[in-house]
Amino acid sequence: MRFEELLKEVGAFSRFQGMVVLLLCIPRIILPLHFLLHNFISAVPPHHCANPPLENGSALAEATEARTLAHSIPQKPDGSPSSCSAFPSPVGNLSNRSSAVPCQHGWVYDPSQFHSTTATQWDLVCDNKKLNQALATFFFVGVTLGAVIFGFLSDKFGRKPMLLVSFVASAVFGIIGAFSVSYVMFAVTRTLCGISLTGMSIISIALSVEWTDVEHRTFTGTINGLSWTVGNMLLALLAYFIRDWRQLTLAATSPCLVAIVAWWWIPESARWLLANGKVEQAHKYLSQCAKMNGKESSSSMMNTEALSKVMIAEDTNTTYSYLDLVKTPKMKRITLCCGIVWFGVAFTYYGISFKITGFGVNMYLTHFIYAAVEVPAKVGTYFVLDTIGRRNGQAWSLIITGILIGINTAIPTDVEWVDVKHRLLVSLLGGFSWPLGTMWLAGTAYFINEWRWLTGVVICPLFLAMLTWFWVPESARWLIANGKMKQAHRYLSRGAKMNNRPEFSSKFTLEMLSSAVVVEPTKKNYSYLDLVRTPRMRRLALLTGPVWFGIALTYYGISLNITGFGLNIYLTQAIYGAIEIPAKLLTFYCLHKIGRRQSQAWSLILTGVCIAITIALPNHLQILRTVIAIIGKGLGEAAFTIILLYTAELYPTVVRQNGFGYNSFLARLGVSIAPLIMMLEDVWKFLPQVIFCTVAIASGTVAWLLPETLNAHLPETIDDVEQRRTVIGISAQEKGNIPLRSACGNTNEDEA
Repeated sequence: MRFEELLKEVGAFSRFQGMVVLLLCIPRIILPLHFLLHNFISAVPPHHCANPPLENGSALAEATEARTLAHSIPQKPDGSPSSCSAFPSPVGNLSNRSSAVPCQHGWVYDPSQFHSTTATQWDLVCDNKKLNQALATFFFVGVTLGAVIFGFLSDKFGRKPMLLVSFVASAVFGIIGAFSVSYVMFAVTRTLCGISLTGMSIISIALSVEWTDVEHRTFTGTINGLSWTVGNMLLALLAYFIRDWRQLTLAATSPCLVAIVAWWWIPESARWLLANGKVEQAHKYLSQCAKMNGKESSSSMMNTEALSKVMIAEDTNTTYSYLDLVKTPKMKRITLCCGIVWFGVAFTYYGISFKITGFGVNMYLTHFIYAAVEVPAKVGTYFVLDTIGRRNGQAWSLIITGILIGINTAIPTDVEWVDVKHRLLVSLLGGFSWPLGTMWLAGTAYFINEWRWLTGVVICPLFLAMLTWFWVPESARWLIANGKMKQAHRYLSRGAKMNNRPEFSSKFTLEMLSSAVVVEPTKKNYSYLDLVRTPRMRRLALLTGPVWFGIALTYYGISLNITGFGLNIYLTQAIYGAIEIPAKLLTFYCLHKIGRRQSQAWSLILTGVCIAITIALPNHLQILRTVIAIIGKGLGEAAFTIILLYTAELYPTVVRQNGFGYNSFLARLGVSIAPLIMMLEDVWKFLPQVIFCTVAIASGTVAWLLPETLNAHLPETIDDVEQRRTVIGISAQEKGNIPLRSACGNTNEDEA
């Protein structure tokens, strides 16, 4: 028996899976609060050199502020005071007015928009402005490292334990960071916070995927993607009302407390438990699933022996690593393609998201709109994934993102608890969490101008995530794939019960569970090396890595630029978040109609094209440039939504987290580079946009080489990838056993 069939017995997508998806929305809401927090806590308000102390009775001491500035500060061509230079003493000596020097007595900042930011806290302006921008790089370097660390640890120790570690660590480092007393301390805590937050990102994705059947995977990913949108919009609101960086940081971290509470109700992955030989634990979760889904009769049929037959083992003594991603030809191909796509999606998305100040409205509204547009984007993604498949949906979303200068990072593929039929819907709903977080960031940054408070407020949702973590189940797929049958049985039983499948829960046995997942013959400890040990795994790693890099680089390149649209940064951030909503709705449609590959490729390519259009349009066409940028941001969000779901469907259960860790590492590498690329504006104004455009289009092109996964069962083992054993699986009667197809159209039958 395959695990997909086992899920149907305990309730393919019912109350248990719904509970899992909703609980995992909490960490997805938290992510954008921190990933885009830099836009507000590190904003640089208007400033000029401070004047030296003046003697009482002097003429300038009694002069107006405007007259004092006119005598002591050089003026820019627009008549405003220079930000980084002043006339040397004695002030007012006309003979010295031609020899301006760098600021000698610090700076005076305009407090009208921000009460406090990291830039004003430590004078990170003028010659030190690169240090301010580097804070974003430090954070995403931590995210990059966290991808590798949590990817490996969650495959080794399970999804649920490492998710709790992520919740707690994110809350701790977020709070400590809000009370930093020096730049170095804040840089270190932000790096550690980035490492911790990555666990939420990649584990929630895998956990949802492994508890979801093929049919509902898209739905699950969409739901989780929408939760990102919620967090995105929430960020805009928080930033709007909290203008102090410390308070805003605390506000963004506070949801972690809720996540910690919710964690108690999150089940371990039954797939992972079975894959790791923990049949008893798998039985417990599967029984819970069956009971919750009203399938108690099915739960009674399950026992340890039956669950043990769910898996066809590879080698239960083998330890998997990242090398397994490239050990076999097909795994190599998947890793290569996914890596490139992930890079492209992340690169583009953050390239857009970090720029929220050029829309002619305040940055808070821009951020909110950016987040809000993700809602329709994620809903669209649901229909796209079901209509055209994962491959077409992924490719086209990336291509369109390039054209429209946007990238989607909010639709996760948390579908290990969802069946094939509902996979797309779950992905869509989850994707809405990112734009909500983005819009929340804009609101928070608007009202909290002190950078410490802003950081603290943004960290606050982590506490909510910590609370809810208790209710998040481990992935039954991962449990089974790792031979942990009892744990998988426990979660599946819980799911059956919650989904009103009591008849299954009563029949459920560990023997049945053991045959649900195809695994290695003997126990094996997988690692990152397994990503490159086989030909197809190697190819997969080589393809997905660059795509992830391109997506992340472009997305954050856009997201971190919120000052170039004529709007204040709060409005820009809000708009950036809002646009992701329609983008996610569009993604849903495309993934259903044209598949994952085309959707991924076209979303990136169109993102690049859109960036090119904004470069070509003159500045006086501000409305048109704004519309193009917003649409591109939304379509880029769709690209991120697709790559998360796409990657979960490409990599086998035994190394799925390793695959996510590897690809997320490349994506965060792109995110880390995005702020540095934006500094190239000093070389040529449009150079950063040219780079983002090129990377988006290149990543979309690479996405075409990935195999299609629309309606496909999740691969359980590396051998599934190498032998193309995973078949299309909404219904054998309706769909037939159709193997995965690559870009070249090869199938199992063709190779035979």
